[in-house]
Amino acid sequence: MSAPLKPPYGDPCNGCGRCCQEMACALSRDLLKSLKTPCIALEHAEGRYWCGLIREPHKYLGISHPWANTILAAKLSEMVAIGKGCDSTLPA
Repeated sequence: MSAPLKPPYGDPCNGCGRCCQEMACALSRDLLKSLKTPCIALEHAEGRYWCGLIREPHKYLGISHPWANTILAAKLSEMVAIGKGCDSTLPA
């Protein structure tokens, strides 16, 4: 699957997926009880990678109410600093 190259640390996230392929984040460990890599919630669409826990939390958390996605996605995004920049120190 194609994806953009990893941006430098601190630059805006571009959906390269590198961080989620190499290690399980706190959300994956705590909510999905998973240490597997790549992350079991890593999704590929539109030429990039996305966090499934942010896109469709109900699907991964076993919640039968998709209407909860908006509330959950906002809170989960804050917890992993989505949109705050690349926090992966892995080489490009």
